[in-house]
Amino acid sequence: VTTGTIAGMPLGLVVLVKVDADLLQLIIALNVILFTVLLSRGLRLHAAGIAGDAAAGVLSGVLRTSTSMSGPPLVLYLQGRGTPPDVFRATISAVFLAGGLMAMATFGLAGRFTGDTWVASGVALPAVFGGMLAGNALYSHVDEARFRSMVQILLLGSAVLAIAMVFIG
Repeated sequence: VTTGTIAGMPLGLVVLVKVDADLLQLIIALNVILFTVLLSRGLRLHAAGIAGDAAAGVLSGVLRTSTSMSGPPLVLYLQGRGTPPDVFRATISAVFLAGGLMAMATFGLAGRFTGDTWVASGVALPAVFGGMLAGNALYSHVDEARFRSMVQILLLGSAVLAIAMVFIG
């Protein structure tokens, strides 16, 4: 998955430059809603294997550098595979770390960093670590069924918010 994510990032940079951001955000959000509903109704990706891993990774990488919303394809894929929560969390963490570092390098090489980027990153970093600590503390109190429900709620919530942002601006 991580290799696919890194492989998809250059294409995501092209998408960033060529495709209308609002249109792309709307398409992604509608797909997230569709696939979340399908997963909640029993869709499973049992035979996805290495091709599925690669496809989810590439799509995640494209979205990381084009929209910064790399999570949905990977989350939907892992949810569809029925990945146990501990493996799910470890996979997401590893892919996001590697992908985030590679995205920073890609944006840097493309000349996309500004002073505001560094300031925003510095301000957000403590909140990221705080969220990680809170998530780790709460994780042991959540059973697998509730974990899966929470993932679906977060997917739907983020998709609805993305749609609202397209129309609100």
